[in-house]
Amino acid sequence: MLNRLIPRGSLDQYAAGSGVDRRTAGQNVVLTYVLKLLFDDSSSKRLAESLAFKGGTCLRKMFFGKPSRFSTDLDFTATRGSYDEIKAELGGLLNGRSFYDLDFRVNEWYDGEERTRDTCGARVGYRTELLQGEFKLQVSFRENRVKLIAVSCQVQRGRKQSAADGPPCPERPSLVRPAPPLPALP
Repeated sequence: MLNRLIPRGSLDQYAAGSGVDRRTAGQNVVLTYVLKLLFDDSSSKRLAESLAFKGGTCLRKMFFGKPSRFSTDLDFTATRGSYDEIKAELGGLLNGRSFYDLDFRVNEWYDGEERTRDTCGARVGYRTELLQGEFKLQVSFRENRVKLIAVSCQVQRGRKQSAADGPPCPERPSLVRPAPPLPALP
């Protein structure tokens, strides 16, 4: 159980050092396990390759470290795949799944506007011997998918350009340009 992986005393020490209560500290630990499940588990590789991690939890976990405020949700942008594919894979990953003795279930699905299907979200419950709670996981399909070209242009300038490089780089490339629509997952 989670109290075997993270003993109550260690969780209490983490909470005190972070200036939050045990429940908030525990939820932060749970979100870390969810990210591990998503990005390290071989069964979720295709889903992980279809999502870009973003938002407050991403900034704190990837860049800033110890925060003054803990986020309580996970936000992603779909980089490929359809709404139905992403939703089905998220459900398969988390609904009724146990991971490191954390038991997950999707309590509720919520979506963006019905006609645009621009958001796929879930309220995911978790339970261990020590903790229980819920977090939100949301995948957005709204953002424009962009392609960075500055780096490839710098590489191309250092050698003779070939037809395989695509269109020639402008003298002063813009940092981003809209990318063509991405194909659906196979």
